[in-house]
Amino acid sequence: ATEGLLAAARAMSDNSDLSSDREGDLLRDLKGVIAEIATEASAKGMDLTLLPTKALLDKLNKLEDSQWTNFNRGTGLNGHGLAKMLKPFGLAPTIKKDAGSKKTIRGYVAKDFTPVFARYLSDPFSAEPHAEPSA
Repeated sequence: ATEGLLAAARAMSDNSDLSSDREGDLLRDLKGVIAEIATEASAKGMDLTLLPTKALLDKLNKLEDSQWTNFNRGTGLNGHGLAKMLKPFGLAPTIKKDAGSKKTIRGYVAKDFTPVFARYLSDPFSAEPHAEPSA
């Protein structure tokens, strides 16, 4: 699962045709963040089927020159804001129990991002225009 996600993120890197709207910026930034998380997980030999919301937010809010650190009066993008922005793309957080620690992890199913990236961050040389998210 991790290898497929990493390959998809690499294949689509910098091939975006969304305008510079907030949602487009979020998807482009998430693509890079997910590739980074997948690389780290792969290096540790971890299976990455669920992307923890905390890990996504930590990395998004640390991106240089991004708008995410200015959200919530400068405290950064939070889980609720991320969920609200991803909802039009059909992405929603889920909860999974960690088998080892028995703790619950809130996050996004990694494979769910692949078709969203393919649809909204398409190849700029493609004849097809990008699709708008449904409201």
